[in-house]
Amino acid sequence: MLGALVREAQGMWALFAGGTYAIVSGKAQWILWVAGGLAALSLVRVVVHWWRFTYQLGTDEVLIHSGYLHRNHRSIPFDRIHDVDIRQGPVARLLGVARVGFETGGSTSASQEDGALAAVDLATAQELRRSIRGDRTRATDKVAAGAQLGDPALEPLFAMDSKRLLLAGLFNFSLMLFAGLFGAAQSLRAIPGADPFEPAFWASAESMFGPFARLLALHRIVAVFAALLLVLLVGVAAGLVRTLLTNFQFRLDRTSAGLRRRRGLLTKTDVMLPLRRVQSVLIETGPFRSALGWRELSLQSLASDELRGAHVVAPLANSNEIERILHEIGWRAPPENGDWQRISRSYVWMSLLAYSPLILFIASPLLLFGAVAIWKFDALASFPTGSIRTLVLIVMAMLAAIGVRISLRWLAWKRTGYFFDGDRVLIRRGWWRQRTFILPAKNVQSLDLTENLIDRRFGTVSITFGVAGASGHSLPAVPREKACQLRSELLSLLASAGSASMPR
Repeated sequence: MLGALVREAQGMWALFAGGTYAIVSGKAQWILWVAGGLAALSLVRVVVHWWRFTYQLGTDEVLIHSGYLHRNHRSIPFDRIHDVDIRQGPVARLLGVARVGFETGGSTSASQEDGALAAVDLATAQELRRSIRGDRTRATDKVAAGAQLGDPALEPLFAMDSKRLLLAGLFNFSLMLFAGLFGAAQSLRAIPGADPFEPAFWASAESMFGPFARLLALHRIVAVFAALLLVLLVGVAAGLVRTLLTNFQFRLDRTSAGLRRRRGLLTKTDVMLPLRRVQSVLIETGPFRSALGWRELSLQSLASDELRGAHVVAPLANSNEIERILHEIGWRAPPENGDWQRISRSYVWMSLLAYSPLILFIASPLLLFGAVAIWKFDALASFPTGSIRTLVLIVMAMLAAIGVRISLRWLAWKRTGYFFDGDRVLIRRGWWRQRTFILPAKNVQSLDLTENLIDRRFGTVSITFGVAGASGHSLPAVPREKACQLRSELLSLLASAGSASMPR
């Protein structure tokens, strides 16, 4: 109940902000009455919900009863529960309780839950999961029963120490913190003299910092490098904080039914991942991580991972660790050298064609000034020199940005392709975000070949592999002949597997 009250308080942040403004402006009386009334209604609602919410653990099902005026009785059979997740936020850890979520695949969207118990005693939550999974006798499964966090008697399949966590944070460079800083700057505008969007604010800052501010004003190159350094520091700090909050004490264990993953600093999560629900494997890296030999391993499953599709089972691992994890769950690692089929070079040319109208539009001012300079040079005298220089710099910067974008497309083309390895399809995509998918042929539900006017001109198609509970299995600009050949091979393999599994 206390956790529910905390969530209600978090949802009333707008009222708190309005109350602060009313108190500062001297109109606190009416806002106090409104806040008191809403707080009383929230308290009554939380108490009634807690009083009428009960659950029962039957012999083969979980019964959840909730509601006061509108009563809801939900039955979840054990054999329909694919996954039981245990989560502990900061308040729950202080109270010694946990949130138990049931994954059945019966929700209509990823943002909905199949069933959850908001606040259960931690020991009861662990026992509830063991009962649902059928592990009523703990001695029969040493891994499932003994794999407690920090237990030195059992070696984890994968774990992250402090050095590995710090290195992963450095690779998780992020500029999301700038959005928060911008929002904070917008909030400061209500305080007199604290608006960073007004020149007076920086004038006062110059008087405070004195020589340093004048140094930045006189030497623009110093200011540019200082801004770049600030961006770098903020991005690194944001990546470190996000990694620390998510992957603190990361531990992966093998159980009789699949994998067990535990992680988190403020919110601790304990997730069971049944291997029978894994649809594909994703190995992700980047230019810097790849040069140092680091990868991230994820499993795309029918069960969602905190309302996301892919379960990260190794945030930062080397090739040997990834091969060990895949071998433990019965999957083969991608071969170093295979018969990779590269997509068509038209992938780069199509990008150039897409940008060509923008290039002509941007370059037209330069062409215009060039024509004027040739036919009537004196006409340029009516234009201010600074305006012409600024225009030229803007045009050159935009053309350079388009050139960088096309160059990145070319680098991505060199790494994009597929490899049909007998009973599975390997898909490789991207340069900055290098992803390799391992997709068993038996998990392919559909195979779509699509083309537009430009594709037909180059004789290429886009391939999309339909996989339940997973995404990202697509390839652009595949030569039509190779795409049709891959589709025929997959259909033949699926047909032979289907006829072999039919009863005779």
